[in-house]
Amino acid sequence: MRFLQAIGGDNPIATITKADGVRYKEGLQLTRKSHPTTAMKHLSNADAFFRWAEVHGYIPEGKNPMKGLGISKRQSKKAALKRRPFSAEELLAVFSSQEFLRQRTERPERYWVILLCLFQACRREEAAQLYHKDLIHVEGIPCIKITDEEPDQTLKNEQSRRRVPTHSSLIQLGFMEYVSQIQKTGHPRIFPQLKRKGKNGYADPAGKWFGRALTELGLTDPRLVIHSLRHGGITKLHSAGVPVNIVETLVGHSAGNVHEQYVHKELLAMETLKEGLEKLQYPEVVKVLTEA
Repeated sequence: MRFLQAIGGDNPIATITKADGVRYKEGLQLTRKSHPTTAMKHLSNADAFFRWAEVHGYIPEGKNPMKGLGISKRQSKKAALKRRPFSAEELLAVFSSQEFLRQRTERPERYWVILLCLFQACRREEAAQLYHKDLIHVEGIPCIKITDEEPDQTLKNEQSRRRVPTHSSLIQLGFMEYVSQIQKTGHPRIFPQLKRKGKNGYADPAGKWFGRALTELGLTDPRLVIHSLRHGGITKLHSAGVPVNIVETLVGHSAGNVHEQYVHKELLAMETLKEGLEKLQYPEVVKVLTEA
């Protein structure tokens, strides 16, 4: 939300009130486009501007309308954690929409990155930065290697490094055929259409598009983002009774207690991991994508 939109246009600077500042802050917090960190930056910039105006006599001393309206780093971090999974109805609305379905041919990198997040419960960055050599077979099972072996690959932490089975629904929907087509071009990455953007890696374009698509579908709850797919997947795995250490291995989380720290996750049989991952099912989504 732009500041001038929030305060109602081109009001003289000296007439802008604390109430205008509060309205601006509330608007930032209600829009999905403003991640808490982004909102914190916008509020800080507005505060800096009015402090400058105060120093140079454009507004009376002590009349900074943005003073005290910032978001602390603690508040920003807490707000960022407030994501929620999609409901079954919301998922179906997204994946049955023409906006999503046409991405398969128009922008396949969006289509498959989103589906990887859904069926693998992985982070968007992990999906977007995959190389062809990261698709491997372990014990005869098609797998995905989440790694930072290449200079342009990053991991959130050491626990993120893992080898996980490829979900059967991805294979059913044609992911390997897409990979084969890209491989024929000679490009080493699976999603060469995605360009790396600083610390955000390759995933930012897909994530931003997904946010816009949700808004167009009327799903405006700011807690619904691409990362909500991961939240939902992890929740479904636990609800299906998959052992905690298996879930942690599949999604790249660290052990939650001392006992689990004695489990050597890298030694778990891939078949065991596959059985766990296959508990993550979205039959209605698969049906609509298959019939599209």
